[in-house]
Amino acid sequence: MLKLLVENTTSSEAVVPVTWCVDHLLLEEIKSSEEIIRPYILIVVGRGDEEQFVEEDSYVLPLEQMMHYLRFNRSGPHRVRAAVVWTRDDDGYIGRFYKGATWGDYVGLRTEFEFTYYTGTCKQTGWARRVIGSETEITVNVADGFFAKEPPRWEWRWVNFWFDTEPRDQCQYRKRRFVAYTIQPIALAIYLPVLLLIRTAAAAFILLMGQRGVDLEPLIHPFSCETKWIWSGVKRGRGNDFFLYNKNWTKRHWAFRLLSPRYLLALFIGAILGWRFHHWILANIGAVAILVLGIVVIVLALYRALVGFKSTEDERWARKQAKEKEQIRRMKEEYLATLGILTCDKAHGPLTFATLPKEKRTFHLRYLDLKARVCKPFAHS
Repeated sequence: MLKLLVENTTSSEAVVPVTWCVDHLLLEEIKSSEEIIRPYILIVVGRGDEEQFVEEDSYVLPLEQMMHYLRFNRSGPHRVRAAVVWTRDDDGYIGRFYKGATWGDYVGLRTEFEFTYYTGTCKQTGWARRVIGSETEITVNVADGFFAKEPPRWEWRWVNFWFDTEPRDQCQYRKRRFVAYTIQPIALAIYLPVLLLIRTAAAAFILLMGQRGVDLEPLIHPFSCETKWIWSGVKRGRGNDFFLYNKNWTKRHWAFRLLSPRYLLALFIGAILGWRFHHWILANIGAVAILVLGIVVIVLALYRALVGFKSTEDERWARKQAKEKEQIRRMKEEYLATLGILTCDKAHGPLTFATLPKEKRTFHLRYLDLKARVCKPFAHS
């Protein structure tokens, strides 16, 4: 089984270190499994009973990390649940686990669950599994008085002007405040005129096209309204055209069509192009046909060339697969060598960063330990 260890569960601070250990049976199951390339620990923090459990935060961490810092967003009792999870073709992406599901979707009700990750701007989907019998849970009661004091409301709004979400802690708020009093005034002096210019142009264009339902509120309240509100009330279809239809959707006289800017613009552009370029268009029809034919020939030649190299590509792919398998084998050997220290015994209790084994005191944990001391989180309602 898996075991979570927290020094004080009855009157905890807002950021607490949590360590974990596994018993000998679970450790042997992980070591002997050929499918588990690298095990992770999934930690879900939430509130409520089994039927109304609400997730507030989740973490997916390498099991050999042994320690992490949990951040709580409000006072009161919290349920901290955990399980050992893994994915077959692990390459580190499960560590960027997609947050947003419930405990049941993660490990409570299923043995297999979906996670998403990003490679650049492309969204990818993978499947992970939990190790049966590794689920565990503790209750941590967060005491009042350990959260950061919220600054004045006017400054809070100014500092978070560009952000849709509130800052998590004092460190994030300090970064935003630095920008708010240095770059933000200059950026706002440039941003506001450009924004109004774009919105005015959008509204003028839609009005010139004869469309009804244009909302001018974003021009009057640029900060509280979104740009898309200008055209969000414009109905689709020809019936919304002022030059073609009345409000009751009855057709106007045909003469109104000639007054429509879109028709006037199309006629004007067509007349200019026909007058200016009619000789050029006729003279270059043959050249365009020859160009298209040449492109087709080049594409076919490249296709045949690529087919000829297919066998070479297959060999490269086979070598790449073999190299990846060797990397996975070495990675598994490396983490298996570090799992022995995770074994639970009678003397194994909650640890702090200072009492953590030296080989586990990574730079990342050192940073989290320092951050927990100087950056209190803000309490959420």
